[in-house]
Amino acid sequence: MTGIPDDRLSEVPVAAVILTPGADSTSDDLRTELRSALAAYELPRKITIVASIPRFDTGKVDRAGIARLFEEPSA
Repeated sequence: MTGIPDDRLSEVPVAAVILTPGADSTSDDLRTELRSALAAYELPRKITIVASIPRFDTGKVDRAGIARLFEEPSA
């Protein structure tokens, strides 16, 4: 999970998720499950399901890389 810029709140949380093999959850399913464990302000505004999480050569998660997954495509 990382943050992306937001006009009103400055930054909001987003998450990239790798599903376990055979799982068929959607982003909405995941948000519903998270509602029982997280406060409203902690819930990711957007969740994307990915095949792999962006990482640096060292193996550390690339939070900027995750944020780029949520960038709007230019028109």
